[in-house]
Amino acid sequence: MPGKGWGVGLAAALALTACGPGGGAKLVGADAFRQVHMVDALHGWGLSGIDVLTTADGGATWATAQLPRIDTDLLTAPLASFPTPSAAWLCQAGSTRGAGPQQAYGDYLFQRYPSSRCVVTADAGRTWSAHDVPGTDTGIVNGRNRDTVDLVDVTALDATTALGVIRSERVHTGGGQESDDLVDLRVIRTTDAGRTWTTVLDRAPQRDGPPDSLGAPRIEMAGRSGWMVDWIPGVLEHTGDGGLTWQAAPLPDSLGAGWNARRARLGMPSLAPGPAVAVPVITEGVAGGPATVILARSDDGGRTWRVTAPQTCRSFCTDWGAADAPDRVVGDGAALLVTRDGGVHWRRAPIPLAFAQLRSVQMLTPSQGWAVGYTPNSATDLEQGEPLHTTDGGLTWTALTG
Repeated sequence: MPGKGWGVGLAAALALTACGPGGGAKLVGADAFRQVHMVDALHGWGLSGIDVLTTADGGATWATAQLPRIDTDLLTAPLASFPTPSAAWLCQAGSTRGAGPQQAYGDYLFQRYPSSRCVVTADAGRTWSAHDVPGTDTGIVNGRNRDTVDLVDVTALDATTALGVIRSERVHTGGGQESDDLVDLRVIRTTDAGRTWTTVLDRAPQRDGPPDSLGAPRIEMAGRSGWMVDWIPGVLEHTGDGGLTWQAAPLPDSLGAGWNARRARLGMPSLAPGPAVAVPVITEGVAGGPATVILARSDDGGRTWRVTAPQTCRSFCTDWGAADAPDRVVGDGAALLVTRDGGVHWRRAPIPLAFAQLRSVQMLTPSQGWAVGYTPNSATDLEQGEPLHTTDGGLTWTALTG
């Protein structure tokens, strides 16, 4: 299943073996790993601040891959997608690439940023191609208005085909009034590793009507089937043809979620083959109250839905996605909430005592998953963590590095 990375920090105990152009056996420092994603039970990808990493043994050892030095900060806040053991996409929004040529840093309203850019490998990092994303030049300024057009999501199907989301927004500041409004959203698609892109879906509130929410749509794909959230608040979009066409799947009114107030957000729908799908709706607490998670589940591909009772989180509810509709793991501070029956019953599973919380939780199957146990180090101000593995659906975890 194509997937994306999450920010992490792995412990120095995780050894990197010498392999490929990167060469040179070494240990990774406590703040080294920033993203990790497993493609299957053995193969996966990771990112540090300076390296692209691969594993072929379930995460026990990692090897460095040569990364093109196009931008010195290419691995700063990348949009990453890892569809296969040999293919990886690293994209960077223009706003994270720094100010444009001969543009001084200062008031962000007057900065002009470069285009968004993607680098792609089809051979596990031995070679890379790099292309700017057309139409993403940012920082057009008119008086106190600034228009920004940037890439906000990318999901790859393979080494040549990917979907991206471009968001255009207008910021106004001055005269005692401030606003940040959506101008338009576009889903774009490439079949030549990012050399060219075509628009397959677009929405402009001024043309199509509200909402003008600034949500950042996210796409997840499993083969040619996939879902998109946050295109329109409270509505899922589904594709069955690799992202060429999309159909809306509104969620039921019975959720009562505060979409306009942006107190509620959607997690990612489950991606297992077949018509059954479940999507979490997380509602933030009001005035310090607890957050809750509800699962909306459909057995007919989103035509009809049934909704579970709310489950309260003691901390923040963090959705980590799901391998199928009945099984889901939700983060809750120093614990996990685990369901095996589509949200009817939840079990609270404490994380190992050595860690403050789990990050980068990825359930590859209903039973098997990976995570990073995280503990802040106040003495060094570095993030210390350790890769963990579960074989019982997230109820217990064991360290990979011993």
